[in-house]
Amino acid sequence: MRILKIEVRNGAATIEGYVNVTERLSKPIRDVRGQFLEKVATGAFNSALQRNDNIELRFNHRRKLGDQQDGSLELREDNIGLYAKATVSDAEVVKLAEERKLKGWSFGFRKLEDSWDKQKNMPEIRTLKAIDVSEVSILSITPAYIATSISMSMILKNVRQMKKKSLTIKNIMIF
Repeated sequence: MRILKIEVRNGAATIEGYVNVTERLSKPIRDVRGQFLEKVATGAFNSALQRNDNIELRFNHRRKLGDQQDGSLELREDNIGLYAKATVSDAEVVKLAEERKLKGWSFGFRKLEDSWDKQKNMPEIRTLKAIDVSEVSILSITPAYIATSISMSMILKNVRQMKKKSLTIKNIMIF
């Protein structure tokens, strides 16, 4: 189940959700070794966040939208995985959020420590035990990790007051 909620006010969207659920396998990934599955170990994100306190927020790993220091991105690892809350004013991203075309999150990283587990009649499984995270991305493309979510919460407080201010309000929920 994937739930999408969006909050759009004055041309900005608040987007939150799980960038990655730890200990969950990715979709099949292919490299020079062949096909493999990947997962991030519990605690790897927490350690990465302690090493880098200014991770960038990007769109599709390309365009920079902000970072932790400018306040547009909050990150934390909890008992589920890496959780992000982003405030985005980029017109293209806000429009895609309103149109329900955002597909998830991803993250750019450098491996510090990993392990490989060979499975019989299955692709190898790579576990990322320690990583450096350089950026998290809001995606309009399908993420490599299926266990990501984007929550876009639409808060409807005092509808009359908002109508008077001519704010655009949309509720989006997908199950």
